[in-house]
Amino acid sequence: MAAGWIEPLAEALADARAFRGWALRGAQRNDEDFLFALHRDAMRAYVDATWGWDEEWQRAHFAANYAPERQAVIVHGGTVLRDVGRISLTRHWCQIALAQTNRRPRESGDPVAFVPKDTGFPLSRE
Repeated sequence: MAAGWIEPLAEALADARAFRGWALRGAQRNDEDFLFALHRDAMRAYVDATWGWDEEWQRAHFAANYAPERQAVIVHGGTVLRDVGRISLTRHWCQIALAQTNRRPRESGDPVAFVPKDTGFPLSRE
């Protein structure tokens, strides 16, 4: 899956009132630590309650499956943008699905918390 989905999604959201002050950028290899921290913050309590959180295993599993082209980093701010979250896609059988969205806990009160269902951004078939 190429990262060509991020720009159409960002363009589709650009005029949405809830998305003002927010932007998307494609993840890079060096975003892995930041994105793992988001994943850990979002999932640790749930995983810990169910199976127990094994930091070493979780980190290794995340690293083994990290694909920057499937990640959009959510950025927020005025003149200085800061990375605050991610949108992650995954491919299942013959469809592409939203795998996960995560944001830093301190950003939770901010207005954008979802991707509108009617965004309708095009994805190429690969």
